[in-house]
Amino acid sequence: MTARSKVIFVQHIFGTGGIDRVGVFLANGFAAHGYDVELLAFCEGGPAEHILRPLLSPAVRLIYLGKLGKKRTLDLIRLFPRFVDHLRQARPDAIISTANNMNWVCALGRWRAGRGDCRLAMKITNPIVRQQDNGLVKWMRWIGYDRAFASADAVWPLSEAETQALAAHFPRSARHMRTVANPYVTPAMFAAGQASPASNKVRQVIAVGRLAPKKQIDLLVQAFALIAPDEAHLTLVGDGESRPKLEALTRTLGLADRVTMVGFIADVTPFLQRADLMVLPSRYEGLPAVVLEALAANCPVISTDCFPCARELLEEAPGCGIIEHPKPAALAQMIRSQLQIAKPRNLCDRATPYSIEAGIQSHIDALTAIGVGSGPTNG
Repeated sequence: MTARSKVIFVQHIFGTGGIDRVGVFLANGFAAHGYDVELLAFCEGGPAEHILRPLLSPAVRLIYLGKLGKKRTLDLIRLFPRFVDHLRQARPDAIISTANNMNWVCALGRWRAGRGDCRLAMKITNPIVRQQDNGLVKWMRWIGYDRAFASADAVWPLSEAETQALAAHFPRSARHMRTVANPYVTPAMFAAGQASPASNKVRQVIAVGRLAPKKQIDLLVQAFALIAPDEAHLTLVGDGESRPKLEALTRTLGLADRVTMVGFIADVTPFLQRADLMVLPSRYEGLPAVVLEALAANCPVISTDCFPCARELLEEAPGCGIIEHPKPAALAQMIRSQLQIAKPRNLCDRATPYSIEAGIQSHIDALTAIGVGSGPTNG
């Protein structure tokens, strides 16, 4: 029996961000298209494991290298020797690093395992140089990624804008760069967009994502304190290290009955369907899944200019817009203005390239382009 091409998807944990859910969708999709697939998680015990693990197809082998520790960096260092040993034994045809934080690890692991014949694809899921980086930190990140990209067979940004920017900054790796579409949007989300919009007595505003400092949810809560109680209600979907501070802030501002925190959930579709507006006030993002999911459900989005194609995606979209002045008063006024616009019915068209099926095919095409199809291997 001829062996199929073996692909290993590598991630840290099953976390509450969109990256790990995409990893599950991709692993399932590649297995359904005939690849021999492993999903390798460095650590067991991630906060979303009980939700994401059941979504994994029986055709995908799940590999854990160890138990979750207190710090990601320490986890990766501690379990790196096991990663190298596994690559030597598994002998994959391709390794796909599912996020920025795994790119260097995968490059170094392939080298240490002596698997130069194995293709390595690196996904770019967040900006390479962030706004807060400067001086030595910025220089070290550029040098580090320049070397990492040069060692890879493929670099996969999530938007054409990001691909063009990276090609300009890393010219020796430009020929390896190819835009892929992440599989974000489920059929249920598109179906929600076709349903009749909810009629809310009090307008519903939603924010979805990990509750972390970079998301700036505190800015949204402060803005909401400037909006009258009968104008809107705010729902926060997600969990993370900032949750205790945000709960304290809502109490301090007297918003405990106007801000609902529902924690992390696997399917945000019902919330997006009921919402009149979604707000993304982040400092930086790659290509946030929740924006595409909201558009698929015909939920208008306002966002900071925090990801490369934000303006291209939102500036001309009905009911959507860019938060030009991320301050509480300006954001409160923008929310009020956007809530006066009738909920659009055609935003879902903008999310079509990011359907589960289209996103999986995008990645399969990109892997095939570097010589790894689903058929028999040469090894």
